[in-house]
Amino acid sequence: MKNFQLLIIVMLVNVAPALSQQLTTKALQKGGTRRIEEISSEGYIDYAPVLSADGKTMIFQSNRLGGWKLFESTLEDNSTWSEPHSIDAINNFGKKNDLIGGANLSQDGNYLYFFGYFLHQSNSEDIYVSKKGPNGWGNPESIGASVNSMEFEGFPSISPDNSTLYFIRENQKNPVDKATGESCFIIYSTTRDASGKWTNPKALPSPVNTGCERSPKIMEDGKTLLFSSIREGGMGKYDLYQSTLQDHDTWSSPVLLKEVNTEGNDLSPNITASGKTLFYARDNGFYETKISHKVGPPRHLAVNGFVKNNETGEPLDSEIEIINRTTGETISILINDNPEGLFSFLLTAGTIYEVTFKSEGFNPSSTTYDLTQLTENQTVERHVTFGKLMNVIF
Repeated sequence: MKNFQLLIIVMLVNVAPALSQQLTTKALQKGGTRRIEEISSEGYIDYAPVLSADGKTMIFQSNRLGGWKLFESTLEDNSTWSEPHSIDAINNFGKKNDLIGGANLSQDGNYLYFFGYFLHQSNSEDIYVSKKGPNGWGNPESIGASVNSMEFEGFPSISPDNSTLYFIRENQKNPVDKATGESCFIIYSTTRDASGKWTNPKALPSPVNTGCERSPKIMEDGKTLLFSSIREGGMGKYDLYQSTLQDHDTWSSPVLLKEVNTEGNDLSPNITASGKTLFYARDNGFYETKISHKVGPPRHLAVNGFVKNNETGEPLDSEIEIINRTTGETISILINDNPEGLFSFLLTAGTIYEVTFKSEGFNPSSTTYDLTQLTENQTVERHVTFGKLMNVIF
């Protein structure tokens, strides 16, 4: 059975090098890296962590229930992670032994993408999405036959504007790296058409794909891609690299993240909103390490808040239009239908932006953000309320 084959693949990826297992947490902290002990378990395999945009929620894959399922943990006031709990709405959707993993949250936190093998519903491991509602995550839905095939599709990563999805398929021509014995994959991307449906996927070109890649993670700017790869010049098995989307859909030469990589498998990269800490998976556990400004996307401003009816206090759906004031170009239009009215987006340094909030039946209102002099990541709160007129409270 194909999902059983993937189970073996994931277990092999998480076999810890003997030397790394002997390192103590204290020694790791001295070097700027910390094993997240409150989540990383000795008795189970924890895998593929992903962070929410605000860095306060972590979702990951684990065999704590016997088979592969999704778990969630939240960052507490003392900067430690809470005891993980099962995401039952997704884990209980199919059968007990169904395979579920490789999750990724949308920038606004409204959608959870992941791969699953659901008995009698999937041809193989397919990509699904769950939408957040008033009572939590909804039932999984397949993203469609244009992407999901008889092959393995997994470990999706959604762009900040929800228009491009990155994922991996097994490299049929070179399924195993001869030098390391690791399974090899190819990174693909798919975009939405005018109707919102996903188009036929295309493999990312060289120099991203060289034959043995996995764990793609598109960052908040929609251009910076972190991923794992086995290639010439690496430090061991799967190492973390960074590449940037250029003009004409080309990618820059991947840069090896030397301050993070080890001789083992370094996978599932995530960078916090501050841009100073990298989370990733290694040695059957999760790690965080301090990084330089050269790692991750350009400096940015994170804008978080909520949209509500000023008279009733009820959350409202809204449209958020982001425009480059210098060129007049519309950078993105975000549809915010979070059940609590929450929104989150990032603006890259070096540009003047005009951000317009719109909600049906109310007057729109715009706010200007001048980020031409921004040198460090920052976060601001914007509470937007709609009454007879729209008011923006700073």
